[in-house]
Amino acid sequence: MKKQINPTIKAHLIRGAFYLLLLLAVCAIPFALAQRNAPRRPGINPPAKLDAKYMAQVSHRTDGAVSDQPLPAISHTAQLPTKHSEPTVPVFSMPPAPKVPQVTLYDQLNNPGTVSTNSQDFEPAFDAFDNFLADDFVVPAGQTWTITEVDAQGVYFNGPGPAASFNVFFYQNSGSLPGANVYTATAQPYVNNAGVFQVTLTVPAVLAPGTYWVSVQARQDDVPAGQWGWTDRTVQSNNPAAWQNPGGGFAVGCLTWGVRQVCTSSPAGEPDQMFRLIGTIGGGGTPTPTATATPCNASYAVTQIGGSIVPGTTDIGNHGDDTVTTIALPFAFTLYDQAFTSVNLSSNGNAQFTTTDTAFTNQCLPWTTHNYTIFPYWDDLYLVNSGFGIFTSISGKTNPP
Repeated sequence: MKKQINPTIKAHLIRGAFYLLLLLAVCAIPFALAQRNAPRRPGINPPAKLDAKYMAQVSHRTDGAVSDQPLPAISHTAQLPTKHSEPTVPVFSMPPAPKVPQVTLYDQLNNPGTVSTNSQDFEPAFDAFDNFLADDFVVPAGQTWTITEVDAQGVYFNGPGPAASFNVFFYQNSGSLPGANVYTATAQPYVNNAGVFQVTLTVPAVLAPGTYWVSVQARQDDVPAGQWGWTDRTVQSNNPAAWQNPGGGFAVGCLTWGVRQVCTSSPAGEPDQMFRLIGTIGGGGTPTPTATATPCNASYAVTQIGGSIVPGTTDIGNHGDDTVTTIALPFAFTLYDQAFTSVNLSSNGNAQFTTTDTAFTNQCLPWTTHNYTIFPYWDDLYLVNSGFGIFTSISGKTNPP
């Protein structure tokens, strides 16, 4: 006998099945929309040169295996460096004035352009793209400059920065381009003052009269910091800025120094770079420029000794800058194997027995220019102001005859 189905129950079943189908349909619609609107997974077409981390992520995917893991995103760090930034509205804030007795030796920190040109020491993976940017200046006749700080206006682009440090180079002029290198300082500390990068030279650069080129280069990894650009300047002073890419990564032909506008195809109306030099001015002399900013011989043994300084009471009349005054000694003084009856006292804190050198620089010993010399307070001192000078006194008594 057939089982009878209650019509009421049947109606409920039909209605329930309808609601279930309707619910499934409602749930399926958003899923379908999500599928339709989701972007297609891009294929990997890596550029000519990727950073090592990215290559490690993608190189193992060569067997065609399907994985439900997302593909790594390709950011700017997987792209080749570019020569300069995009045009921007110049933003400039004058950095503070130098501390006395330092002065602004040369100022080209004005008239900023809209483009900044790359000058950077990249990580090893991008060594071929390492490049240098330089601009020239003149040390006037009769002066010697001791440069302690180089300020360069710049920007970060293709990434947030910051630079790890800065490299600074000075070159002699050769025609209208940088020539022989006369100073190198790597890994120098800096302060980013509203886009003006103030680089302190841990060993000052000393330059005699003449025309020179300064190169400021960021030590910065493209991954993940991006690039640093030295801001171009709309006014040309002396020769136009120069640029080189020794490794040839940019494929622009300027493996050695060439005019920056030609090498990088930067705007024609921005021929120079934004920078200024800070330090002190000495007179006359032609000291040899500092070769490199390297520490002195680490094998020297330095021992601290006791004792106190006896204040001087006799003013010998040395109240100048880079001046040497000779005084007679009250008794014969023996230094090493020679006895002396006079000494030449320099305003820069050294006592010379055979020379009268006025140089205000410090360098590693031995220094053949200073033979038979004591360095009690060796530094670039300034004795012009009232109350400053060299004072002597005599203590003790002579031995009886």
